[in-house]
Amino acid sequence: FITGAYFASTQFTPPSPTGRVELSNDGQRVVFASKAELDPADSDVAADVFRFDRDSGIAQKTFLVSSNVANTLTTETAALSPDGEFVAFKALAGLIAGDSNSTADIYLTEIGSSVFTPVSLDASDEPRGNGDWPSVSGGGDRVAFIAPDPDSGIDQVYVWSRSTGGVQRASMDVAGDPASADCSEPMISGDG
Repeated sequence: FITGAYFASTQFTPPSPTGRVELSNDGQRVVFASKAELDPADSDVAADVFRFDRDSGIAQKTFLVSSNVANTLTTETAALSPDGEFVAFKALAGLIAGDSNSTADIYLTEIGSSVFTPVSLDASDEPRGNGDWPSVSGGGDRVAFIAPDPDSGIDQVYVWSRSTGGVQRASMDVAGDPASADCSEPMISGDG
C-alpha cells in the first residue's frame, strides 16, 4: 500500500486518521483528517485536516492558516488536488457569513491561504448542507462531492466549477434523471 510505504519511509505515521488519506501526484504532500492533537495550537478533540509536506520538511501541520479556526471547528474528509496545491474538506460549522444550515458543507482552500470557498451550493448559490466526500481536480478548478437531492433525499454526485461558480448534478441516467439510489465517494479526474 503506497501510503503506508510513504509514511514509513519518512518516519511518520498518521495517528487515527478519519476518512481517506490522499497524496499529491509527486508524493510530496499528503492530507488526512485526525482527532489527534498534532499541532501545538490544536487543543480540542474535534477532527482536523492536516498535511504532511516533504518539500518544507515539516512533518505535520494543519493546512488552516489560522490556529483559532483549526481549534474551533470540526473538519474531516479531506481531498488533495493532484498538484498538491488545493484542499477540499467537509466542515461541520460555517466558515463564511450566511452559512447557517448547521450541517456539513464542502469548502475549498489553497494551501497557505485563509480563504475558504464554499463549493457544495444549492440552486440559490447557498451552502446546501450535508455535503461529503469531496474530490478535487488539478488547480482546484472543479470539486466533485455528494449531497442529498433536495426532493428525494437520495445522495447525488455534484460538481462545482471555478469558472462558472455553479454546481451541476453529475449522477444522472441516460434520460437525464437523477440517480435512483445513493451515490458515494466520487472521484474527479486531474483535468476535471
